[in-house]
Amino acid sequence: MNHTDDAAANPLDVIFVELEGEVVAVCSPDRVMLHQSVRELPVDHPNAEMVDAKCQVALAILRGDLAGPYRDEDAELLAGVLLQQQAREEQEALAAAEREAYGDLPDLEPERVGRGGDPRFGARARGTVTGPPPDGAAHPGATLHRIGPNGREP
Repeated sequence: MNHTDDAAANPLDVIFVELEGEVVAVCSPDRVMLHQSVRELPVDHPNAEMVDAKCQVALAILRGDLAGPYRDEDAELLAGVLLQQQAREEQEALAAAEREAYGDLPDLEPERVGRGGDPRFGARARGTVTGPPPDGAAHPGATLHRIGPNGREP
């Protein structure tokens, strides 16, 4: 089907969107009709997201925003790019929200943390256990506390 600049003016111009060889949506310049199998999927299901993105491509072609003709293979490639961009934007928004909520926390450097301390304090805390004692002996300075069934000392 060849779509020209006046495709949006023709209400009979439609594009059939397929998923795995089955028609799952019919798009016209002002309407998208989804197959029941797609409508029953959760909104964040990968197949529902792919059909939605392919319908966006079809609508852009029908309205003259993208050059046609519509080919399902091309629409699937473009839909994949759109979905990746959307996921990247969601990750960036989540990271920005976390920075706003918790502040800009420094990344912990594994080699400094692995040596027995939080790098923010510059040294390990007093009494930090850094490895098993030799021959199963108790750590010097270790204090044992009895914990009762309620989670507190009796």
